Amino acid sequence: MTSQEYIINSLNEFIVNFPQTRIRYEFDQLSDVHFIEVVPNSVYRLNEEYIEWKNEMYDRFVTLYPDQNLCTDIIQLI
Repeated sequence: MTSQEYIINSLNEFIVNFPQTRIRYEFDQLSDVHFIEVVPNSVYRLNEEYIEWKNEMYDRFVTLYPDQNLCTDIIQLI
């Protein structure tokens, strides 16, 4: 499984578990950085279930794809 497939699969699960959110995903091939944006801010900053999900997903990603980067800490204004 590629890193992009891993993230897309994880985000599909995320959508089911957090239907009140919107997410955007982008991969910058030149820098090998994956960007995930989650809105609204209340979920991103305050929802403990989301924070736990994000941390677990991030830890698995780093273990599986140590040569790539995952950015989930995009500042939310909504």
